[in-house]
Amino acid sequence: MDYFTYCNWLRSGTVLLKISNGGQKLGLILTALMLYCGSLWFLSIALKYMRMNVAYANWSGLGLILLTFIQSLFFKKQLTF
Repeated sequence: MDYFTYCNWLRSGTVLLKISNGGQKLGLILTALMLYCGSLWFLSIALKYMRMNVAYANWSGLGLILLTFIQSLFFKKQLTF
């Protein structure tokens, strides 16, 4: 896997915000923050190899697809189009 893939997998920390019960579980919030920081760090490394507009568009799009997939699998949310 490359740096760009790592930064998108680390963005899955957004799921932890959903299960943190409105921010009441501090451990999950801190873990999500660490995952966000790791995601931005890997994004900054990926920027050495590609242009910023391409990297950010891919980072946003792939992150959205990943989070949608995780939400449909683990939280049983139905995908609508």
